[in-house]
Formats: sequence, C-alpha cells, structure tokens
Amino acid sequence: MSRFAWLLAACLVVSVAACGGSNSGDGDPDATLPTDGDGDGFASDVDCDDTDPNINPGGTEVCNGKDDDCDNDIDEDATDAPTWYEDVDGDQFGETGSTLVQCDQPTGYAAVDGDCNDDDNRFYPGAPETDCADPNDYNCDGSTGFADNDMDGVPACQECDDNDPNNFPGNTEVCDGQDNDCMNGADFPMEETDGDSDGSPVCADCDDADPLNYPGNTEVCDGQDNDCLNGADFPDETTNVDGDSAPLCNDCDDADPNNFPGNTEVCDGRDNDCMNGADFPNEMIDGDGDNAPVCIDCDDGDPLNFPGNPEVCDGQDNDCNNGADFPGETTNADGDSALACNDCDDDDPDAYPGNTEVCDGKDNDCVNGADFPNETIDADGDNSPVCIDCDDGDPNNFPGNTEVCDGQDNDCNLMADFPNELVDGDGDNAPVCIDCDDGDPQNFPGNTEVCDGQDNDCLNGADFPGETTNVDGDPALACNDCDDMDNERYPGNTEICDGKDNDCDLLTDQADIPVSAMCTAVPWATIDCEGTNGCVIDTCTDTYHDTDNTYISGCECQSSPLPETAATTCASAINLNGAVGGAFFDDDADVTTVQGNSAAAGREVWYVFTASDNVTSDNANQRDAFHMALKFAANPSSGYALDVYTGGCPGAGGIAVATAETDLVEWYTSQNNGYGPAIPGEGQCGVGNDRNLCSDNSQTFYVRVFRPDAAPSCDTYSLSISNGICPAGTMSNCAGIP
Repeated sequence: MSRFAWLLAACLVVSVAACGGSNSGDGDPDATLPTDGDGDGFASDVDCDDTDPNINPGGTEVCNGKDDDCDNDIDEDATDAPTWYEDVDGDQFGETGSTLVQCDQPTGYAAVDGDCNDDDNRFYPGAPETDCADPNDYNCDGSTGFADNDMDGVPACQECDDNDPNNFPGNTEVCDGQDNDCMNGADFPMEETDGDSDGSPVCADCDDADPLNYPGNTEVCDGQDNDCLNGADFPDETTNVDGDSAPLCNDCDDADPNNFPGNTEVCDGRDNDCMNGADFPNEMIDGDGDNAPVCIDCDDGDPLNFPGNPEVCDGQDNDCNNGADFPGETTNADGDSALACNDCDDDDPDAYPGNTEVCDGKDNDCVNGADFPNETIDADGDNSPVCIDCDDGDPNNFPGNTEVCDGQDNDCNLMADFPNELVDGDGDNAPVCIDCDDGDPQNFPGNTEVCDGQDNDCLNGADFPGETTNVDGDPALACNDCDDMDNERYPGNTEICDGKDNDCDLLTDQADIPVSAMCTAVPWATIDCEGTNGCVIDTCTDTYHDTDNTYISGCECQSSPLPETAATTCASAINLNGAVGGAFFDDDADVTTVQGNSAAAGREVWYVFTASDNVTSDNANQRDAFHMALKFAANPSSGYALDVYTGGCPGAGGIAVATAETDLVEWYTSQNNGYGPAIPGEGQCGVGNDRNLCSDNSQTFYVRVFRPDAAPSCDTYSLSISNGICPAGTMSNCAGIP
C-alpha cells in the first residue's frame, strides 16, 4: 500500500476536521497527550511510574522500597509495615507496650514481643526454666515451679510455654511459628522464613517470593494462585487465546496480541492499551509534507527524516529507525566541528575538513597529510618537529613539555623558569623545587627513611614499616612502640606499678625503678609492687595493722592494750585490782573501765580481778552490798563478746558464769528477807527470828574479751567493771543505800 493510500485509510478513523487540517478548538495539533502506559487509570502526567500498574496516586503504600502512592515518600505508613517492640536488654524479645510501626527494623527493637522483664536478658518467651525451686518466670508464660497451666502434663519449670498445650518438651515440631518441642525455638524447616513478607512462612506459603500469593488471600485475575488453593482459578484466568501477556479475563481483545492492558498505544488504528479506544495522538497530521503522519514520523518538522528514507552522514535519523545510525554519524570524539564519518582524525580536534594547516606534524585540513614546511623533521625524536622545537637536539625540551628542576627551557618558553630551583631553605643540598620539605634537613630525595612519621626520602610519603600506624593512640608510632596494642606502653612513658614495661626499656616495675618512686608511702607500713595487683602493703610496722584492707590508709590501726603479747591467755590476764586499790570492794562501790581492740585477727584479751564482799560491814548494817557487774560501755555493732569464769581459768577449776555475752554480766546473791520478793543482795542480815547471817561472796573473776567472728577490727570496746553498784531504780542492799 502506498503512503497516500495508508493516509487515506487512516482518515476513516479520525474526525473530518482533523483530516482536513482544521484544528479549531483542539489546541496545538503537535501537542502530545498524556498516556496511561500501565493501564492503572492514571495518566503519565500524574503517575510517577507509568510502567507499573501498582504505582499511582491512588496506590497503597507497602514495604517494597518504592513510592507506591506517588507522594515523594517511600514506604511511609505502609499497610504491611511490621510492628517492632522495644528491646532494652537485647534478648531479641521486646516489650509489648512500647512499639514502632515501620518497614525497616529500628535499632534497639525486636520483631517479637512478650518480654516480661526487658531490663534482664534472662527473661523472654521460651527462656529455659530448669530449677523448679526458682520462683522467677524466665519464659514469661505466667507460670513457675510445678504449676501446669496448660494441662499438658509438663510443669512450668520444665517447659518453655505453660500457656499453650501444644508446646512442651518431646512434642513434634509443626509449621505454626511456635517452639512446639521447647528446643531451639520455632525450628520446623523454614518456619521462621517469610521471603515475601506477606505474613505467611515459607513452610505454609505456596509462593514465598510473591507477597500477593499466600493462604487466605482473595483470588484475582493475574494468572497466579493468590489463595494457595487449586492453582490460578479466577474465571478465565488461564485462558489466553492470542498469547499476549493478558488472560481473557483482563484482555479487551483476546484475538489480537497487540491489544492488552498496559500495552503502549501505537499509530495503527487499534485500542492497543485497552483504554479509551484507538487514541494515539495526531495520527492524521503530516507537518513536513514527507507523506509520513506525525504519529510515525520521528521528525515531522524535517522532510529529510521519515520511515524508509536512506540514512546519510548528517547527524539525523533519516530513516526513523535506531536514531542517527550512519556509521560514525553520532560520534565526535574530539569535539571539533566534523562528525567522525567526515573527519580524517576524530581523536584530534586540530584535524578536520576546512581547518588551517599549522606546524604540528598533523593533517590539520584533512588534505594531503601533514604538509606545513619542515613539519615532518624531528631530529631528537620528541614528537615535536623542528619547525616548532626550541632545541631539536634534546628530547627533554619541546613545546608543551612540563618544566622541571634541571636548569633548561623544557617547555620552549625561552627561559629556564621552574620556580625556586636555586633555593635551599634547609641546607640539605636539595633545592626547594625537588625537596618535599625544604624546612627540614632530614627530608630530601635520596635520604634514608627512618621511623619519625616523615617522608625522609621524598618518595611515597612516610613509608618506614609501621611509621603511619598507631593502633593504641599513644604518643609512639608502631615502629617505635614496644606494644602498639597497649596505650600504657611506649618509649618515654613513666613506669608505674602495673606489671607492664610502661617505658619500653625491657624492664618492668621495680626491676626498672624503686618501689618508692612508683607507690605512694602510707602510714606505719612497708610497701611493695605486685605487678598487675598494683601497689600493696607488704608489712605493718610494730603494733600497727591494716584492718580496712585499703592501701592508701596504710596500717591505720594500733593494737590496744599493748604490748600485743600481753593478756592473750588466761594465764597472762591483766590484773585490774590495782586500779581500785587492791580489790573491788562492795561497800566502796569500786569501778574501773578498760578499753581495747582486736587489730590482729583472732586476738583475745584476758582480765582478772577480785570482787570482795565485806561481811563485817554487811552484818553491821544488816544488808549485803555485794553486786559485781561487767558491762560494755561501748561495743560497736556488738562485735565483741565476754566469757566470764570464777575461781580459776578454764580447764584449771574455773566455772563459766557467762558465755559470749555482748552487753552485761551481773553476779550477786538473792535471798528472801521475809518481808517481800527476792531482791539483789542478801537483805536483813543478823541473828534471830527470820534474819540471816550475811555470807562472804568474795570471788575472783577471769574475763575473756574476743570477737566471735575472729576477724580483725580497729573498733574499740570499752568495758566497765564494778562492785556494789546496783542498777538504777532497783531495791537493793548495795553500798550507799541506807
């Protein structure tokens, strides 16, 4: 068919006005109308991706890395965005009440909730519980110990989930997203994998690569098994008579493979995209008069370009096929005014038809080769002909060469003008124009590279092995550091007591410097350095002790009483009788106070005294004032205790009258006077009737003060010893009471 006949046939499918060339009321006849390439009901002027029917201004945002609703945001408020749960303790289970909903997992959040204690990573759903006596609900199922909430026959302390009878040790794992056998989590094959993020794991999903196909989904006309049941079974979904990409249920013309939803409308008089009929724009207009309508003409403003025209070298698509494709027609490698198909050297912008010939050894005008006078003579082989070379006997000097520091005119500009070639600022015999550091005589070409962090040989930078490395960030480079993984070890550092060679002199701690230079002196102690343990107290001076185990306080506690060897046994007990003039007499109300401590571990202090009962005075006054008392006036934290014996030391006839007492020990007689209840002391002494002759209750007491835990302590006890002093507010016959 001739182009004229084709044009006449095409006129039958458009308006008479269009065929006649009148455009009154239709706007610009050359204007291109928006199309709907993907058939989603949105034209290309509003559809941000007109090749994907799922992407348009009315689209639903899902997690796919695309702007589905064309609002210039990606994956925001996605309908399938998962919920993430805050996971403070990092055990991969989050707190149910603290969530974020977004496509990508945020830092500090987990995909699974149910953590009943998000401050402790021992607590999470499925955590092991093996101790039935442990009251903690580690697996967060609300059950502990021997409880069996789910009635599966397994107690809570032996299973991972006591709220679900389908989860217990020994059960068979199935595809349900749970740890059915309480072992290794939900580990049915592929149970934790959801490749297409459609909420259905691969073990249950018929197509885990497509989020549109999963059990329970609604079947649609797309040729796929959307509900994972009976295959693709939407009505007519598997019928495709014309073999195009659209099944019968979606195709406007299932007898023509050129017509289907999403196809591109072309200039053929058909409804190619199954939308709005045959609506390709301007298919009856021929603007350049080349008998090719605008809808198939690649350039309807140029009659030299139309389908079927022969291609020539003019930079245009003459045949409307594959662009300007005459060999070399689209190439202009050198950027001059000639296309490659017309240029004698398309790699050189100085060579093209019509250019003026110059002395450069090139065919500048693309006629007769390089024909400028003497243009082909090059005596020194530097590719610069004699007609422009300032020194055709030296290949280092020619126009365009780079000036170097050698005293010659390398670039043929009539002077040796490399900057500063006679200046040597640091006196290292290397001029500044070749010296990489003319302010430092240690850095110049040919020098030997050393470990100083500088480019000593002016070659490849500071490249002595380890010169640019300082792993530990201390003042020493790796090439000088004895341990570049420890910032406490480097040359010049101060040696301290830590078991390391801090100054890299191959000596450690006191093998390098005295202990006194490393460790601070502390009171009443000799000190030592014990490597990684640091400065320690070696020994304490004389009667001093380190009871607080703190280095800086030294041996802070002095023993009391002194000497330490005194009074440590009953046989060496301190005699207190001298403190009251010979003995503790009841009618004198004698009293004294002693103090001491247990600075040495396990130390005990023994005291001995005699409590005397003056019977003569008792009978004369007809009342007995004997009342011996030992009381802790100070006993910090009840840390000290008393043992009291009468008549001798333990094992030598002594009788224990008090054991491990931490407050008060009293010893007195008690006898009814016939006129009332028993009271301390012997009342109403005398002969006759119901009176009694007062007895002599004198006794020798042996007292042991000790710490029951045998631990050293600088806490000071204060012990009061008295006779004849009764407790305040009691009726008694003690001294001083008439």
